[in-house]
Amino acid sequence: MKNLKNKLILSFTLFLLGCGSLPSIKNAPQIKDFEALNRGQNKEAVKKLLGYASEIRSIKRNDQSHEAWIYNDSNNTQRGAVVFNQNNQVETVTTMPLETEKESNLDFLIKEKFTALQFEKIPLQRCQRDFVPAEVFYIDPKQGMIIEVDKPTGIVNSLSRNSPEYAADLIRRIKSCKR
Repeated sequence: MKNLKNKLILSFTLFLLGCGSLPSIKNAPQIKDFEALNRGQNKEAVKKLLGYASEIRSIKRNDQSHEAWIYNDSNNTQRGAVVFNQNNQVETVTTMPLETEKESNLDFLIKEKFTALQFEKIPLQRCQRDFVPAEVFYIDPKQGMIIEVDKPTGIVNSLSRNSPEYAADLIRRIKSCKR
């Protein structure tokens, strides 16, 4: 059941990034490694810190091509992704905490780790009759921080650092039912 849940989380995250399924790498980077990255860093800095990605994909955001480096662990569980802009600089850093990691706990993130951020809770809307959303987002549009939470379990699926513009656009798209 845990593998099925991980695959569903991976599928939804990849849907958000515009990617497909991926191979794994040994010695995958940990959350702390991804947290050491900053928006604007170049690919060489990322490679030096995280190593080679499991897969590199081209994705579309706002009708522009971006490159996504996806990192999986040896169990083929996605641990993170880095999206680069057209200038080959880090635009987005996303991590996927395991259930055993403290970052999978929303209370820990909001009350201990990101106390200076102001999150807005934004549940996915039921935009189609045959789709019942199971995610809720906590977004700080000023800092570009996005936390995706599995509504039934309360477990954090992913943490993303983006531009404030991207975070504001995501809020708009969720509220208008346009993903």
